[in-house]
Amino acid sequence: FSSLPMASSLARSLVQEDSGGKSLLTALASSSFLLVVLLWIGPIFEPLPVCILASIILASLKGVIQKMADFKKFWDRSRWDGIVWMVTFLSTVLIDVDMGLIVGIGASMMAVMVRGCIPEVVVLQQNPNGEAWLDRRTYRTKDGPKVMQVSGPINFLTSPVLGLQINRELMKSDGSILNSVELTQVVTTSGDANDSGILDVNNLDTDNTSNDGNQNIVLDLSQVLFIDVAGTKIIQRVAEQIVKGGGRMAISGANHTVAMVLDKANVMENIEDLMYPTYMDAVAFW
Repeated sequence: FSSLPMASSLARSLVQEDSGGKSLLTALASSSFLLVVLLWIGPIFEPLPVCILASIILASLKGVIQKMADFKKFWDRSRWDGIVWMVTFLSTVLIDVDMGLIVGIGASMMAVMVRGCIPEVVVLQQNPNGEAWLDRRTYRTKDGPKVMQVSGPINFLTSPVLGLQINRELMKSDGSILNSVELTQVVTTSGDANDSGILDVNNLDTDNTSNDGNQNIVLDLSQVLFIDVAGTKIIQRVAEQIVKGGGRMAISGANHTVAMVLDKANVMENIEDLMYPTYMDAVAFW
């Protein structure tokens, strides 16, 4: 969101923008004209009521009111953009132009950092002809092995979100490997927590796990640059439940750092297949 405050007043900036101003040099012309008004033309406006002068300011702010229509455009494009737009708009109108710019920059940076930290799961399946792997949310695909592409860091902060996303994708299939009760414990703090307040996913109750239907899942970690112990526990939990439900799970695309962390956490012991370079290799060797 770009902006160019041409004057210290929001109303004056809008008037100069409507007049076709493109740079800060317009402030020189407007200041010169304002000096002329104050010295020689001002007495002409002295008899005018205050309400008339207020209406002039309100008319200059018409552009700000019309800008509210842009919120729907940014909200439909992305909710993050819509939130940043609204925060910047309210800060500019209610506080000050300079403070609004500072708040807008801070909100944009915060949105970028949050979006970059939250992992995303995309499920790929083959098209009806079996020629390509496509996102099943966008394209028509056929039943069969699924590739879950995970992008973003997997750590103690994001692993509960990742577990919830994986469970949501599994529930869209024939049967749910991880039931909703278990993942509610993962996302909230209703389960057993350690001294640091972080939930230990190994202590969750799995007696009520639903194992309807078999799942053949390839967990593609090619877009994961970092994973910690809490992240390995989530992956281990998913692997255990898929194998317990009669399905098969493989891991593909993990870089050297991620592979070393998974190996030290003994995640591969619960998976019959080895770690593959790509998800296509994993499916081909099944």
